[in-house]
Amino acid sequence: MNPSLALDPRPRSLRQVSIETAAGASYASCMKEFIDTLVAEAVAPEDRHGFYAIDPSFTRDEPLHLADPVLMAHLAGLAEYISTLTGQEPPGWTSKPVYFLKNPFYVGVRPGGRSAEETTPSAFRRRLLFCGPSLQKLHRLKPRPAEA
Repeated sequence: MNPSLALDPRPRSLRQVSIETAAGASYASCMKEFIDTLVAEAVAPEDRHGFYAIDPSFTRDEPLHLADPVLMAHLAGLAEYISTLTGQEPPGWTSKPVYFLKNPFYVGVRPGGRSAEETTPSAFRRRLLFCGPSLQKLHRLKPRPAEA
């Protein structure tokens, strides 16, 4: 194991995000740190239609159950979305019913902008979680190459 990783307290998996959240940490803060780590380690595709290289350990292990169904849907939606970006199948745990909302939930909808339905990736939409674009930091800092 890389010694610097042992000293890094940031969550390195969605499961770790859930563990820290269940222990009382802010989900938003844990998720931000997780995304920062993921973005730092991800490798951008070599061509416009290629896949990102992201270590499967970020999404492989099933999160702990959290009382908030929106957070559960978000964890699974993000795992599925990351899998899409890497060209891999999503982890099996993401298809369990506990990771799907019964009613639509909207996060951060801005008046006058494109609708949440238009901008939310399908991995979240199919869970009835409408949150707009996801992993914008990854796409901004490590974009796909432009088409020549």
